[in-house]
Amino acid sequence: MRRRPLLVSVVLTASVLALPAGARAAWGPPVAISPAGQDVSAAALAVDDGGRPAVLLEARGRGAATTLRLRRGTARGGLTAPATVTSSPHIIESAMLFTGRGSDLVAGWLDIVNGARRPVVATGSRLADRQVLAPGPRSTQFLALAADRRGDAAVAFWRYSGNVYSVWAAYRLAGGRFGAAQQLAVGRVGNPVVAVGPGGEAVVAWGTPEGLQVAERTAGATAFATPSQLPTASSPLSEPGVGIAGGHVVLAWVTGTAGGGRSLVAAESAAAGSPPAAPVAIDPGASSLPPRPGAPTVTVQPGRSLVAWVRGPRGSTARDTGALAVSTTPGTWGAVQRLAAPGRAHAGAADLTAPAPGRPPILALTTQQGARSGVATANLRADGTLGPRRVPVAGPVRPGARVAQGGGRAWLAATREVGTTRHPSGRALLLSDA
Repeated sequence: MRRRPLLVSVVLTASVLALPAGARAAWGPPVAISPAGQDVSAAALAVDDGGRPAVLLEARGRGAATTLRLRRGTARGGLTAPATVTSSPHIIESAMLFTGRGSDLVAGWLDIVNGARRPVVATGSRLADRQVLAPGPRSTQFLALAADRRGDAAVAFWRYSGNVYSVWAAYRLAGGRFGAAQQLAVGRVGNPVVAVGPGGEAVVAWGTPEGLQVAERTAGATAFATPSQLPTASSPLSEPGVGIAGGHVVLAWVTGTAGGGRSLVAAESAAAGSPPAAPVAIDPGASSLPPRPGAPTVTVQPGRSLVAWVRGPRGSTARDTGALAVSTTPGTWGAVQRLAAPGRAHAGAADLTAPAPGRPPILALTTQQGARSGVATANLRADGTLGPRRVPVAGPVRPGARVAQGGGRAWLAATREVGTTRHPSGRALLLSDA
């Protein structure tokens, strides 16, 4: 899954890029963080507890050649010069980035190594400690990564060889390396999703024709437990979203039939290792979702769970909106809050950024109007409503803008399209809302 946006040229030297600061009622002006005349995307974004951003830039060269470069926020409010993390003659996919304690970072991506696509993880302040987690002959087609604020992290990936499909996961304690990958399932398994709770607890979930499977790793454990089964009345129509806090696990997915009515449902487990309870409907009217809708986004906090997704009237996507629901009592969900795309655009994807100290959750939409993509955001207010809607970047923006927050600041990284159809080119941008 790839996530992909004319400003004056900037000098890419350490600590010279003036980033927006101070309290704002809206996103500050976008700052170009890649040079003009190159095809560079903002591939991943993270923010540490000091409010400093870290950005992975994906630069495309001739053919499929890809280079990942890292820029980090400095104590003086600028950015370090781009530092090369890795270069490949192939397309690098699914780059993700998280911060840990101090200067620690955790990243992951897919790259072709020794003739097969493989999961790669990197850790440390410069992402210099890299590991290839699957050296065998099978190809890896999907990667998911999650981490807590300390840097405890879990990675899950989907591999195949011929007609054999499998789900694997690996775990890393804060400050350390990832352990050996553990095979969780073999058979007709879907793409896995992963979440890490505030205490280092982790969960991996994936779909099967019969329902969902869930594997937990409690805080302090040395391995993921045997997966539990959640049978469903029909095959899930989407990949699940998953979140965890302590022993509380929340799963959300789209169920129903490809040609008929569909519902967004959620299932929860109240204690570590216990199987999820029967699913309940969050949005029984989500009948306009496409036959293969995107996965919902789930965030679980002590005493509160949130789910975000895309919904709209049946028969058309032209009026699809972002949607969010909140639960403060397990098994009970509040009224659906909706966020419309601006103008004649509609929502194509919805991503939920978890709250941070002094910062509310942020719902970010990838918007579509014909072939033109954009981004819109809104905060979850204290009264449970969404707003105000903000359009942080004007002009065509590649799908997949990133939002992250920490240290009392929120940051958004996007990629503005500045090339042509025949010669595509992107310019990475960074914005702050403090």
